[in-house]
Amino acid sequence: MLQDQDSAAAARAEKANRAATFHPCTGEGELPAIEVAGVLVSVFLDRRGQLRVLVDIEEADPDIVNDTHEDVGGVLGEGMSMPATVPMEIHVGERRVWVGY
Repeated sequence: MLQDQDSAAAARAEKANRAATFHPCTGEGELPAIEVAGVLVSVFLDRRGQLRVLVDIEEADPDIVNDTHEDVGGVLGEGMSMPATVPMEIHVGERRVWVGY
């Protein structure tokens, strides 16, 4: 059963990756972005020349959204709820620098 779930997830990932779209910056105040499974990722230089990465999950495909609202690692505190998230890993070069649920 787990293998079937892994195969289905791999097939969804392959389909989403092949359908990725580049959105160029076409006007004032817009940012270039890559869209994968409804998630927009913008990478740009800010006014100070600092590289910034923004991840917008507002329109994420429901298949990749984690809406279990778990307080992973007790970060949120008592009585706090966590909005839906998209599990992700961020790498800089070969080094994993962040994992989120």
